Amino acid sequence: MGTAYSARQSSFSDGDTIDAADSNDEFDAILSAFGTSGHTHDGTAGEGGNVTALRGHALTFGLGTSGTDIVLTFDGETSDGVLSWMEDEDQFKFDDDVQIIDDKSLILGTNEDITIKYDETTNNALEIAANVEGAALGIVLKADQGDDAGDEWKVNVADGGTLTLGNDINSAGTYVTHMTLTPNSTVANSTAAFAGSVTVANALSIGGTAITSTGAELNIMDGDTSASATTVADADRVVFNDAGTMKQVAVTDLAAYFDDEITAMPNLTSVGTLTTLTVDDIVLNGKVLTVTGDTSDTFTITSGAAGATTLATTDAAGTNGDLTLDADGDISLDGNGASNSAVFMKYNGTAFGSFYNAGTASFNIKSEVSDQDILIKGNDGGSEVTALTLDMSAAGAATFNAGVTATSFTGSGLAASSGNLTIDAQGVDTDIIFKGNDGGVAFTALTLDMSGTGWPTFNAGATFNNTIYAPNVVLTGAITANQAVVDDIGLDGKVITITGDTSDTFTITSGTNGATTLATTDAAGADAYLLLDIDGYIELDSGETSGSILFKKSGTQYGILFNAGNDLYLQSTISDGDLYLRGNDGGSTIAALKLDMSAAGKAIFNAGAEFKDNVGIGTATPLKKLHVDGPALATISALTDGTTITPNFDTSQNFSVTLGGNRTLANPTNIDAGQTGSIFVTQDGTGSRTLAFGNKWAFAGGTAPTLTTTAAAVDRIDYIVMSASIIQAVASLDVKVPS
Repeated sequence: MGTAYSARQSSFSDGDTIDAADSNDEFDAILSAFGTSGHTHDGTAGEGGNVTALRGHALTFGLGTSGTDIVLTFDGETSDGVLSWMEDEDQFKFDDDVQIIDDKSLILGTNEDITIKYDETTNNALEIAANVEGAALGIVLKADQGDDAGDEWKVNVADGGTLTLGNDINSAGTYVTHMTLTPNSTVANSTAAFAGSVTVANALSIGGTAITSTGAELNIMDGDTSASATTVADADRVVFNDAGTMKQVAVTDLAAYFDDEITAMPNLTSVGTLTTLTVDDIVLNGKVLTVTGDTSDTFTITSGAAGATTLATTDAAGTNGDLTLDADGDISLDGNGASNSAVFMKYNGTAFGSFYNAGTASFNIKSEVSDQDILIKGNDGGSEVTALTLDMSAAGAATFNAGVTATSFTGSGLAASSGNLTIDAQGVDTDIIFKGNDGGVAFTALTLDMSGTGWPTFNAGATFNNTIYAPNVVLTGAITANQAVVDDIGLDGKVITITGDTSDTFTITSGTNGATTLATTDAAGADAYLLLDIDGYIELDSGETSGSILFKKSGTQYGILFNAGNDLYLQSTISDGDLYLRGNDGGSTIAALKLDMSAAGKAIFNAGAEFKDNVGIGTATPLKKLHVDGPALATISALTDGTTITPNFDTSQNFSVTLGGNRTLANPTNIDAGQTGSIFVTQDGTGSRTLAFGNKWAFAGGTAPTLTTTAAAVDRIDYIVMSASIIQAVASLDVKVPS
């Protein structure tokens, strides 16, 4: 309440004389009550009545004292209400509950963007609303103050009702949508979309029908190739697509169907030598076995001199007569010729590429046509991409379609190139993977990711791959014979033998588990090669688990092509056996790329490589044209001391020189803007050597530095090439270790 104020310190009557002292007493009482300690109007008699109204439109509470809170207390009968202004925190604090009555809003934002209220009249619910026409409503929920990635979830309701739920797990404050709910006036047409996996603890229903299948069963229907042994019984079922409807069919129904469709051929048994034998559309004549497909379209096996054997298809209409090698196990191409056991690929009789083994140390891929490039292709999300081009007219210069990921890279340069020899993985998003053997340890040297535009990932350098196409060959009917000979073609048990000349032969032998061998022999020891001369493309289709195609020399395996998952692998199987990609550069055979399997698949390019995207060394996510995650260095090259010292910027970027006299550092050769480096200049044992500079060396203020002249003193000149005519430089003088 402060000092009490008593009104009317003096009393006067009509005719009294009022002196100054009389009025001073009244003012002194007022000053005593209000001057310093303040006054409370609480209705005390003689001190004024209660304050019931503050009539000003702008009121200020507080004395403006720094760091002092301002407190308003609402004095109730039993409980006080306190409203405080927290000066240092710059905020209001309510010490009691705050009530907002029905249908009244808490309005947020300078532009009244958001309202929060209890909607009693319409929805009888808490309502959080965007208060701007057409605007979306976003609500962010934070844990741990939201200062780490993944701490925040954002709920967003778009104009129209679509609701999304996102999280900032990748980058704090940047939300990635995990769930989207899209309403529709027809409820059955509303959708819920999830960006990741969805786990259902209990039964999942579609259209009211419970899904009782296990995940493993659904994976089998979706193409899972895993298999388990089982005994097929009459009551077993097989799933068929019947005019668009999936149905189960008993295996007994299949047996009846195939029994009606297949007519058994009578067995043919013949012993001795025949001139010509025709069985249905199969003709054995001389050294030729001919199978007629339709009209004059044929498949022939012809054995010639030195056991050389040709498998050929022809089509009278000029369309492709395809050849398919469909094996239940591996497909082995086993050559023993003088040409390093090569497997040649030809078009209309002209070789355009080959696979071969050079000695026992490497597996080679070669383009046989002069200046014909090698292309490695794949399938990126349904679109064909050329992952790598080796330009054989430019010494095998490599051009990658996308970036390269490797733990290390060694090369002499990068150059643009084009080519036309293609290694092509046909499956959608099927990767191309190169494998090798480093000191007895198998590893993946290179993966070309076809779901990432052919993005290559190197284990320790670089790697490449190729695909062979094969159409179909169909043999029908049954022929049984102890031995049948038609001219120079013999059928004996599981062996078909075609004799070329004397004892030079081509044999087809079927063994255990359907394993089949095509082999040529030459008694004189000459090359009995095997030629596949196909009117269409060549398809190698292996039914083995990984679809393996083996490459051998004299029975010893040196390479393999196989499939794992969606990826295509090319692997050298000899310990430390390197992989080569070769081609023809202007008539000269060159090794465009070598993968050194004794060095973890280190890639060695013959003429540099060109990369069309960022290159990462030690990182799979390069951020710039060249991104090195780890140490990097540039060698310090010694300059030759002389009256004039001329650095060659094509040989190094860091240099050193010891001055034996007064010298001039001339303008370097091969100047390219952007090159940086350092030059270490050392005084000889005499010292007092001076160094002048060429007219392209630029220093601060246009003044060249005066070097330290103490004997054995070291100065360092750091530079960056600004243009072909200006090299900006800075000198660090008398560089030495502190004493």
